[in-house]
Amino acid sequence: MWFHAAYLALEGYPADLIRDGAREAMLTADHPSKIVPAIVKAVGQRWINRQALEDRSSATWLALQEQAAKNATLHLPKNEEEGETTAEILKRVWPTMDQHVPGYKGEALNLNPDRECRKPTREDYIRLGVDPAVLDQMED
Repeated sequence: MWFHAAYLALEGYPADLIRDGAREAMLTADHPSKIVPAIVKAVGQRWINRQALEDRSSATWLALQEQAAKNATLHLPKNEEEGETTAEILKRVWPTMDQHVPGYKGEALNLNPDRECRKPTREDYIRLGVDPAVLDQMED
């Protein structure tokens, strides 16, 4: 009878916690009626923490599923033209992309991806603020 009562009292507890609690109870309980309370006391906070973690995990999983369902309903603009560049796609999908940078002037920069690439010159380094004396040392 007492075994059935212990079973009902510990129903839902994970086996690893019951095992750890039973080891603790064997050291402290001096009567069979004190075994279940000793187990509950030994693993009480760990069980509460594990339940809270499982609740948070379930909530996170549910939130992820809801976000995935929302993402599935989004209709992103289709690329109608072949050969559209990355810059064109960004302007089409994110037209206000440059507005968050004060004083940004993209057209003032050479942003053409087909531009000629070259090795930086001494003048380039000086224009970037490198001391000419340092450049002289590097040439030696």
